[in-house]
Amino acid sequence: MPSKKRSRPTPPLTPRSLSKAAFGTQLLPPPETPAVLAPALPSLDAEWLETDGLGGFASGTVSGIRTRREHAILLVAAARPARGGAPHTHGVVLVNGLDARVATPRGMVDISSHHYDPGVVHPEGHRHIESFTTDPWPTWVFLLEGGTRVEQQLFSLRGTPGVVMTWSVIEGPSAGARLMVRPLISCREAHALHQANPHFHSEAQSCDAFVKWLPYASQPAILAVSNGSYAHHHLWYHNFVYSEDRARGWDHKEDLGSPGIFHFNLARGEAVLVLTTDEGLKAMKASASASAAGLPGFLGRASSGPESTIEILREEERVNRAGSPTRLHHASDAYLARRGDRLELIADYPEQDESDTETFASLRGLCLATGRLEEARQILMEAARAFGKGVFPAGDTGRDAVEAPLWFTVAVHDYFLAASAAHRRVPAPDRKAMNGAIATILESYAEGREGRILMDEDGLLAAGEPDTPRAGKAVDVQALWLNALHIASALSPRWDELFERGRASFERRFWNEDASCLCDVVDADHVRGTTDAAVCVNQIFAVGGLPYSALDGERARRVVNLVEAQFLTPVGLRSDADSGIAHPWMLGPFVEAWSRVRGGASQTQREARERFLTPLLERASAGFGHLPESLDSEPPHGLRGSPFHARSLAEALRLDLVVLGG
Repeated sequence: MPSKKRSRPTPPLTPRSLSKAAFGTQLLPPPETPAVLAPALPSLDAEWLETDGLGGFASGTVSGIRTRREHAILLVAAARPARGGAPHTHGVVLVNGLDARVATPRGMVDISSHHYDPGVVHPEGHRHIESFTTDPWPTWVFLLEGGTRVEQQLFSLRGTPGVVMTWSVIEGPSAGARLMVRPLISCREAHALHQANPHFHSEAQSCDAFVKWLPYASQPAILAVSNGSYAHHHLWYHNFVYSEDRARGWDHKEDLGSPGIFHFNLARGEAVLVLTTDEGLKAMKASASASAAGLPGFLGRASSGPESTIEILREEERVNRAGSPTRLHHASDAYLARRGDRLELIADYPEQDESDTETFASLRGLCLATGRLEEARQILMEAARAFGKGVFPAGDTGRDAVEAPLWFTVAVHDYFLAASAAHRRVPAPDRKAMNGAIATILESYAEGREGRILMDEDGLLAAGEPDTPRAGKAVDVQALWLNALHIASALSPRWDELFERGRASFERRFWNEDASCLCDVVDADHVRGTTDAAVCVNQIFAVGGLPYSALDGERARRVVNLVEAQFLTPVGLRSDADSGIAHPWMLGPFVEAWSRVRGGASQTQREARERFLTPLLERASAGFGHLPESLDSEPPHGLRGSPFHARSLAEALRLDLVVLGG
């Protein structure tokens, strides 16, 4: 297993000596001037994402420099525990990156970049990047000396743990062009770091096009398939630096092992390197078996079929992606992952956080707005079976404990509406299971079965342990609770009576006439009669973001006006009035509230789209179709939090396709 001790079985290598030792060739002096970058080239710090639909992914920056410990070429999913079971287990980084260079008659050119301690970037392959796009997958074009252009492509295959990488000369002289690639390996848990240690096994099993490594017996083996040749030459690469981790105050240095080198002759055609696992190779071969003659076809070494298997796989993936009507639709695919017979929604990348609240809140945009009703049904039914048995999110103080079941109720309501609009019949057993789960949730809260979550005699919901933030009756929790009661009123008159009682109490107890807005918490810290009158952004949920408003009329408009004045930024809502951080996902409830209080007419929707949604979609375009968790509230709106956030994208889709008229 990866050692946490910084043992060094080989002397440390400097970046320059590393480049010589790694490839066995003389390092050429750097070019006098950097290659000219195409005007359309995105920021070199921008991050791209490829997912396999199983919870695994590849991710990195345009420059190729890994800035997070989760940036990897091959990260495979870990087994997922049952709902309510063991804690969340993250994936395993098998291959962190590559060190690559191209030799031509004009000399040797690096096409990879790494950041080492102390602040050294070497080699500087990013200087040769002429263009980059993620359409249909991450593709770089490197401009070399003499006008030779080399294209590098990387793509994952849906339903297959693995990544396909190709290199080819697309313009200029190719005679004598050779490619050398070193995989950089750790085989460690996604959120851990790896250090050089004597337990790392670099020896490879190789046969023809196959190379297999098993650095640690406790982790999956890595299988490489290529149409090049492989030579064993193990090296340790020391002291990689991950700048995003460092900025967060985390450990940020890592050592990676490189067991050997792949050599390709680019003059003969496209170089192919597939990095996968044993299961991944089986899936790839099965996917292409109808048209290719086994593995040789996969490598382009047989002419028995009209195309090599790699071309078949590439074309299948191209067709899959072309089926998405917009870039946002395609990006939404990344957050749906299947683990065995269970479909789940991943909250963000690269952290892959687990949150039932994020799942049910994001499902409305990622699945229902985009017409993925079957995927929504599967996720909701899996949760309904757990809630129906009384299996709730663990703990009684976290946000998931109180909010997730209520968001489930909202998601079920919206699912039924979406199915009806699409003329899709919800099977009777499914409807019964989902409605039964809603009844169980409300009964548990009304009777106080879930620890510190209890409906009070005023019809409002108290939650949270004393002396924890916002313990008591928080404004956004009441909005969710009242929505759940209103939704459930169709199931039983009991819930309708409680809804009416709770709604009257809500407006009476939360409205602050002096501040012209809603208080944040009443019965604060569970002390009856107390009030936390802080002006909080979460009050927007009383007017927007949920199926039903908890506040109407002039008071609702005053809440929206206050939130707009104090919290709105071009990239989302601030978490508080003085915060330097804004959250794109909160534009969803705000824009819905803004439109509601103005009557929701077509002209209002067009104005909302132009003022609020269009700038957000421009931000998504800069993020290759994705939206981040948070950004600096002031220009230039630098990235904060996760770069790929399910709820941010979901709310943009919900606004675009549902709230603002599609």
